[in-house]
Amino acid sequence: VGAKVGDTYYFESVPSFIFDSHTHVPLLRFLAALSMALETSSKCLQPQLFGVDQLDQIRDHLQREGLVAVRDVLTAAQCERTLEDMHTLWSEHCPTHRRDDVSSFAAWPPVGLTRYALLQSEPVFRAQALRNRQSPALLAIGRALLNCEQVLCSHDRYGLMRPAVDHPAWSTHPNLHLDLDPWLYFAAGAESERVVRERLNSLNYDTATVDGRRCFLRENNLAHAALQPLFLQGSFCLADNRAEDGGFQCVPRSHLALQQWTRTHRREDYCESDPQDGFSFPREDAMWQAARRVAPLPRGTLLLWDQRVAHGSLPNHSERERAAQFVRLFSADLLSESTRRRRRSALASLLPDDFELSCVGRALFDLPD
Repeated sequence: VGAKVGDTYYFESVPSFIFDSHTHVPLLRFLAALSMALETSSKCLQPQLFGVDQLDQIRDHLQREGLVAVRDVLTAAQCERTLEDMHTLWSEHCPTHRRDDVSSFAAWPPVGLTRYALLQSEPVFRAQALRNRQSPALLAIGRALLNCEQVLCSHDRYGLMRPAVDHPAWSTHPNLHLDLDPWLYFAAGAESERVVRERLNSLNYDTATVDGRRCFLRENNLAHAALQPLFLQGSFCLADNRAEDGGFQCVPRSHLALQQWTRTHRREDYCESDPQDGFSFPREDAMWQAARRVAPLPRGTLLLWDQRVAHGSLPNHSERERAAQFVRLFSADLLSESTRRRRRSALASLLPDDFELSCVGRALFDLPD
């Protein structure tokens, strides 16, 4: 595309295959890429990238915009090892899967969630995922942003969007949501705070059951404004991520407007029951009009956002995969001592033999000597 005048796009050049009626596949790929480019060009937010040592700037940007991108938190080698581990996990459940054969991507792991590009629905406790979580940069950033010494890291999942340019059925579901109950989060009074604390204290972390292991995910959604001033969510970008590759979208600065949104939107108009696991914005909500795709992001980038920010993902429309590992940072004070003991015991039993726990890992995983 050379330029846009009014509603008309002008092209500097047109590929010759456009005029070849026998090359349908390249033509379709060109049109799909063009459609995606035009759709996202005016709704893309190109993030400012900060270095790990720019902690003051990272804090200021997060407070103002609600999200921040920190480059080179993972090395290229760490990203490649993680990508290899993701495909290994995939092949363990789908024996015909091969990373170098896109045609084998049709079979999705039965333990995963195709709709959201999750390779497994349970948290991932594989050695490489754990090595990424015990990043010294992650600890330093968490301490600076949460303003506390005892920062804990969540144990979440891998996300991998398949290259869908030739396989539209592989596209994921566009979504915009909050990983918390916004009405409960802002509810005034000791009763609402008590409800959240009781839910946190009821997490049993029983590794013998699926529900018990998923407590590591449920803790992500239990938040209240009175419990701590900031809840941080994030993801590691494991491959260079362009707009057309699909991935993260959000409503910038929506953390500053969410409380007012809850005052003008009644819970009963949206939810039949208590949205303990989070809230999804319907497509007709104005939040969707303000959402922006966040791209490009270089591999190794840590994208962090205030949990009050409306966020989600848009599907892949390209020939490349989108790969991410999700993470959350929170103060250890959020959990009672008894809950922390259960969490420690469960986590210690889930660490694989090929994983070596570092001093940073002991701090972030709450596993003292």
